[in-house]
Amino acid sequence: MASNSSLSKDIPTQIYAFTNENLTSFESIYHFDGADVLCVLGSGDQYFASKLYGAKNVEVFDYNPSTWPYFALKFHAIKILSYEEFLHLFLDSRLTDWNLLNKVIPYLPYEILTDLKKMLMRDKSSPKFLYPALTDAVVNRQTGRVIPYLDETNYYKLQQILRNSSLPKMYNKNLIDLPFSTEKKGADLLLASNIYAWLNMTPQKYDGFLSTLPIGIIEANYCWHENKFLRREFEELGFQIDLVPSDVPDENEKNMVITKISH
Repeated sequence: MASNSSLSKDIPTQIYAFTNENLTSFESIYHFDGADVLCVLGSGDQYFASKLYGAKNVEVFDYNPSTWPYFALKFHAIKILSYEEFLHLFLDSRLTDWNLLNKVIPYLPYEILTDLKKMLMRDKSSPKFLYPALTDAVVNRQTGRVIPYLDETNYYKLQQILRNSSLPKMYNKNLIDLPFSTEKKGADLLLASNIYAWLNMTPQKYDGFLSTLPIGIIEANYCWHENKFLRREFEELGFQIDLVPSDVPDENEKNMVITKISH
């Protein structure tokens, strides 16, 4: 289990600045209010959406240690910056506006700041640890259509929530290596994004693994199109399938959310 201390001397190169899952749709699929949530860290947006939707406690995990310093920066930026400043820093300047960075950096724990500075200083004109910006996040940033806190009202609602929150517990682990012990007995909801695509498991084997987790409801997989073959396999195993608006503005395309509900 990783602590919230310095996570790596040799930090991997790239992470996603924002999710391309339609997290706004999750409010109608899952029950967050008062829930204990465990979610993949990635860009941090699953965590922020969970908090915005009323989760009582949210813990995060990610095999990539570089997600943690970036998340900590984003977490404190939302707490401190105005909506316009946040959009400019993370979307327009892509973390190159040092006037805004210097407003946030003093609030970061020292051990996190050490790793973050390594990441930011690799190329101050364009940080190389971020994947290219998502077109949808940039073009539709004020709508909150995909990422709920990019709506201005939701941003300030989340800001108030985070001002009463501390950085979450972070597990620097793969999903299959998460420690479910006396310290971490389980959760009400697990958000696993598209991790399934990287596990080299059949749906049957994946279902067997998920059945061992002490978690009531699991977002088992997120697909950016309706895969009818995969849908049929998971439906035959009793998984719930939800088709949600695409992450890109295309009325003819749907994303597919696959959910396991323990009985």
